Amino acid sequence: MYHTLYQWQFESASDWIDQWNWFRTRDGTRLLYREDDNWFSYSQHLQSRTRFTTDHNAAQHPDPNTIERVTVEYDGEFSHVTQTSSVFTLLNSNRETMRLGRYTIYLPRIPYLCQFIKMSDDIDILLRDIADGTALCVGDGSYFEHMNICTSGWIICSQDGMQWIKGGGYIPGLEKDLNSYRGEIGSLVGIVNCIEALTPLLQPTQASIISVSDNDSAVECLHLKRFHLKSSTTSVDLISSLIELWEEVPYSPQP
Repeated sequence: MYHTLYQWQFESASDWIDQWNWFRTRDGTRLLYREDDNWFSYSQHLQSRTRFTTDHNAAQHPDPNTIERVTVEYDGEFSHVTQTSSVFTLLNSNRETMRLGRYTIYLPRIPYLCQFIKMSDDIDILLRDIADGTALCVGDGSYFEHMNICTSGWIICSQDGMQWIKGGGYIPGLEKDLNSYRGEIGSLVGIVNCIEALTPLLQPTQASIISVSDNDSAVECLHLKRFHLKSSTTSVDLISSLIELWEEVPYSPQP
């Protein structure tokens, strides 16, 4: 079992490489060592992602988006990967950030949809699955008529369900506009609101991300574009935010 290195922040992607020596390809097939401008590649042992042979070959300078930082221990026969860090943040002084566990992410653009946000101990696999398009996003909304309260909840989980981020909040609006449909729309906005906040940690892959809800009418809004909207559109404020946020992230929703 290996542990995750802490998130790193740099002014450029090249600093992330130049200030480290050991790396592993994101698919886990090769261990790489950098010595000045020279690179060496080590093969995995029996398809293991953490155990590599000591035989090596010269390698080309890798693309920063295809590798992750690692720490390595040698047992006299094999090199073992003990810690990893596949994500780094390029500092952006124009955007407020917040801490989520040991990670630094952007402050969500719509804070009330992240009033109650929690996460698993690690999310490195989840971040990879989001970029790969294998993560699963589920939203749900509710309306408590006797209290005139509209709420939403959402979760983004890794393909194996072991890593996740979940959150939710109260949905504002006029009393006449509050209903379970608005809550469902709010949950779908909450999902992409979280993904947009995670962009400092994510690889831009143009992947399609599965997003589901038990309200078909709400899910159909994931297909909408700006020109579809009218001032009379139900919950047009939330649907506008839904469209805008998906346009800002390097992914697309897959209903």
